[in-house]
Amino acid sequence: MAKVILIASGKGGTGKTTVTSALGVILARRGRSVIALDCDRLGGLDVAFGCGERSVYDLGDAVRGDCELSDCLAVLPLGEKKRGTAGLLRYAKLGEVGGDKVPLVFKNLRKRCDFLLCDCPAGSVRTEFSGAADILLLVTNIGDSCNRAASAIRQELQTGREPLPLLVVNRVDRRVLRKQRVTLDDSIDGVGARLIGWTAELDNLQVTIGNWRRGDFDAFQNIAERLQNEV
Repeated sequence: MAKVILIASGKGGTGKTTVTSALGVILARRGRSVIALDCDRLGGLDVAFGCGERSVYDLGDAVRGDCELSDCLAVLPLGEKKRGTAGLLRYAKLGEVGGDKVPLVFKNLRKRCDFLLCDCPAGSVRTEFSGAADILLLVTNIGDSCNRAASAIRQELQTGREPLPLLVVNRVDRRVLRKQRVTLDDSIDGVGARLIGWTAELDNLQVTIGNWRRGDFDAFQNIAERLQNEV
């Protein structure tokens, strides 16, 4: 059964979708089966993957019986893979799925992959996702406002069986740390989640299948490695 990871941020512009797409590519190239699910009506995960023309149906269509669930999963080419691996990366869009249908949709998707990465809308996560998820991966930037907003998301999902909260501090500029006299510990304390990794500003490039090269995104490689060892 798949690990379900909600990737969320309290504010827009933190690089949440870049984190989702990078982790999807890395995990698939390591031989894992990954479904990257865009849960945002206005999301750009398909743009990040360069697969805008590949996805015709969304999961709402499958729930209504207009198509099969498999019709919603667009297979993405991986290009250069790690030697000896044969992973699979697929993209899907959530669409209009009612809250009562979410557990069933997630249950069916779990059977089809090793990792289900859910790119949630900035500033919100549907509470019905909480019971279906294993990990809440909060993406923040350095700064009190970002940390408070991410903390609010974490607290909203404390509904009994909340997912394990983990933290990625994205686009860290060492000059800003020195100037503002802040540290990564300030983000950990402000969000209230365990740090699983951070990326430097220069690491955080736009991820697409076509522009990926070996050696890119070392920070994301480390985050993906740690995620594989969680829950």
